[in-house]
Amino acid sequence: MAPVLCKIVGAQVTLSFEMYPLYTVGEVKQEITSRTNVSRNHLERLDDHVTLEEYGYRGEATIHLGGWAAK
Repeated sequence: MAPVLCKIVGAQVTLSFEMYPLYTVGEVKQEITSRTNVSRNHLERLDDHVTLEEYGYRGEATIHLGGWAAK
């Protein structure tokens, strides 16, 4: 898997990544939970098996968090 940079601002996480078409939403959610204390239950309800390219993301994705805000 290519490197992923993670930036948390307010109630959203923005990820910058290489080789974006190969990432699925589930892989991005896993990356967020491994780098932060955010529970998967708080991540947007997106289909985990769909790739970022299929969602239309191009090199950067913002995943909104529900019920959680960064401090």
